[in-house]
Formats: sequence, C-alpha cells, structure tokens
Amino acid sequence: LDRRLELLVDGPRDLPERQRTMRDTLRWSCELLEPEPRALLRRLTVFAGGVPLDALQPVCEAAGALGGGLRHLAALADHSLLLQLPSERCEARATMLESVREYAHELLVAAGELDVTAQAHLEYYVDLADRARREIKGPSQEAWLERLRREHDNLRAALGRAAEHGHAESGLRLAAALSAFWDFAGHRREGLAWLEHLLATAGEVAPDVRAEALHVAASLAWRVGSSELAVTRQRQSLQLFRELRNPLGVANAMRGLGIALDGQGSYAESLLMFEEAVALLRKQDDPELLASALLHLGVGLARHGDARRAAALYEEALAQYRQMGNALGTAHCLINLGNRAKADGGLALAQARYEEAAAIARRLDSPFHLAAALIGLGDMARIRNDTAAAAAHCRESLRLFAVPDERQGVAVCLRMLGWVAWMEGRSEAAARLYGAGEALWPDAPAADKDEEEVHIQACTALRAQLGNDRFVAAYQAGGHLSPDEAVAEGLAAG
Repeated sequence: LDRRLELLVDGPRDLPERQRTMRDTLRWSCELLEPEPRALLRRLTVFAGGVPLDALQPVCEAAGALGGGLRHLAALADHSLLLQLPSERCEARATMLESVREYAHELLVAAGELDVTAQAHLEYYVDLADRARREIKGPSQEAWLERLRREHDNLRAALGRAAEHGHAESGLRLAAALSAFWDFAGHRREGLAWLEHLLATAGEVAPDVRAEALHVAASLAWRVGSSELAVTRQRQSLQLFRELRNPLGVANAMRGLGIALDGQGSYAESLLMFEEAVALLRKQDDPELLASALLHLGVGLARHGDARRAAALYEEALAQYRQMGNALGTAHCLINLGNRAKADGGLALAQARYEEAAAIARRLDSPFHLAAALIGLGDMARIRNDTAAAAAHCRESLRLFAVPDERQGVAVCLRMLGWVAWMEGRSEAAARLYGAGEALWPDAPAADKDEEEVHIQACTALRAQLGNDRFVAAYQAGGHLSPDEAVAEGLAAG
C-alpha cells in the first residue's frame, strides 16, 4: 500500500472530527507540535527502516538548524509520532509508522526541503560507507557488518536517490565502498545491479571513482558466475588505473583480473596476473590487498602443481589476516589451508581448519564463508564414509549458496550430493544431481585431485549400474533443471 492515507478515511462517527480519518488525526497531532519538532519530523522521512542518532545533525539540519535534537525526538515520541527500535548490542535508533512517514513526507515536500535533506542523507551514507570500507578490514569487522545490515534500507534509499536524480558519482562511490558488504552478507547480485545501472547512466565521473566501481562490479560479477562481464569490467578498471598511474589500483585490478580469468579457465594468464599483483603489492602499504593476492596466487600455484609454495603463501596470508584482526579473511585462509592439509593427508588438521573457519563465519553471519567451510566438512565426512554427515553439511551449504545464487558453490554441493545418492544406492537421482551440477557450472573445481577422482569414479560406476542410455537420460534431465529446481532436488534428495 503505497498511499495508506488515501484509504484510511472512514473513522467512527462518534469521534471528534479531528479523529475521523488518519490524515485528520495526523494533522491534528502535528499542529500540536512546536515548529522545531515538526521540522524534525518531516525531515526524518528521508530515512528508511530506522534513524541512527548520529545522523540527526548532518541530515536533519541541512535545511536549517534545529538545536536540541534529542529533546525534539522525545517530543515526537511523546506524541506517538516516533518509536524507538529495540536495541541490544547496537546504538539507539528511531523509526516511525509508515502512515506517519507518508503524511510527514508530504509536509517535507510542501516545505520545499526534500531535495536538500535527501542530498544530505545521500552524503551521510557515502561517508558512512567510506568509513566501513576502511574499518571492515580489521578487528571492527563484525561490528561494521552488523551496522551495514541495520542500514540496508537506508543504503538502498540513498542509492535510489543517486540513481533517480543524476548523482551517479556519489552513487558509484557508495556502491563501490560497500564491496565487502555486498560480498560477505550475500547481496552480490544487488550490489552488481546497482553498479551496472549507475555505470550505464553516469555521464562525466571522476576517473578514479569509475575505475574503482568497475573493479567492484567485476568482482561481484565473478562471484555470481558472469565471468565474461567480470573479465571485461576488470580490464576496463585496469586500463583506467594505469592511465591514472595508481600502482595500488593497478595491483588490485590485476588481482581481480586474475580471479576472473581463473574462472574462465585461462589459468596461465591468471597466474601471471597474480604474480605481478603480489610483486606490486609487496611495495605498497595495504596488507589486506596483499593477503588477498597471496591467497589467490596460492590457489593458482596449487592448480599448477606447486603445492609447497601454495601452502607457504596461504600461511603468509593467514598471518597477515590474523595480525589485522580480519576474521573473514582468516576464515578464507583456513578453508584453503584445510584443503591443502586434506590433500596432503593431514586429516585431523584439515578438520580443525574447517571447523575454525565455520565458527568464525557463524559468528559473523557470513553465508559465503560458512557455506565454503561446510563443503570442506562435508568432504571430510565423505572421506570417513559418513554419508549422513556429508549430506547434512552439503545441504546446509547448498541452502546458503542458493540464496545469493552462488552457482559455483551450488554446483559443488550438487556434485557432493550426487556422491551421497550414489552411496545410498539411488543411482538415477545421483546421475541427475551430477548432471545438474555440471550444467550450472561446468568443471566446477574440486578442492583436490582426490575429490575429483571420487566424482569420476562415481559417474563411471553409475554409468555401469544404469547402462549408458539410462545414465545419459538421467544426467541430461538433471542438466535441464532450472537453478531453483536443481537446488530443490538437491535439498530433497533422500
């Protein structure tokens, strides 16, 4: 109901006229207010989902000083026009009922204060996102992720304002600064959609802002399986950063391009990008970017058979992340080190690595890192021939990967659940799940050669059990499932 006040028009006849309709009731309540609380009420309507108290002065006084902000808030609460949101570990916040917001927003428009107040709201959230981008790399990561989750509606409102009113540069700064939030909180497609829309509609934008936005768009595109877009955007970002003679930007774009090229199967070029990025970043002062580049270089080297150097790079990256207090970076390293330990036969160490990573991800409510850790734990259960535990871990992982449509992760889960179905004697279901996984992400990488061999063995056995024609039919039927259907089949198996 976008226009509630147009419907709430027929109150009981025995009430005073001022209370016959919702609009009359709100008009009466607002007229009882002093001018400054009334101005605060209408200016608060630019917020969505809640008002952080530290935003009162920069946003609500952009159209004119009010003074006594908290006192005015109390006056609004006394008139039941404002509510305080319950708070446990977060700062106090206020909100209002949507019918109140609608009426007060009409007052904001009538007062001619909408544009200046909404612009101040956008600028506040650009500044907030810039602070979050810096702080989210260190020990305050958990607090900042929680803050951004609470501000999600306001962030959307600010981005919408930027997109609708020609403030593309501010919008790009905001969307790009939220890179870690889009990624870690599972909103990759939303972040990519904002960036692509703003990039497409932006006119003259500062080159460094465009370069960073292209880089973040590329990173998110890779996360959601749009590898061609990821490579294109990352090459555009790299070119701009080179023109700007920005060595940190060049190194970061090279790191991102290496990731995107790896996703396309261009492993040799990808490895060159990672090597060059690490060499450049060792000369810069950005331990977070260096740690990420080390991590991805390790993945590339492991793929080329240099397991010893890969493990050393993972350990170096882990030490960097721990020193920074970057919990999710630590979790990412632990997952890769778990994969390495498992491949080397260190099963107890691998189990400990995965469990620590899962605990970190649960604490910070990061669906991607938790899903990745659960895949590792599922494979450990597979090694123990504990099909029930393997299925439980993989189905939880599948649920997490499915929400943001993380197709590579979904494909890996479906293949593992195909193995579970094979072990349980459900041959046709197993073939369908393998086919669904291959169709969603062809050649989804296994953690190591042993895991890959297990899937080859399972498919070979299934072909023998079912006969070639039945196996092909079931495999192709799985490949024809939509992503949602494939996920539903994976979750329902058994």
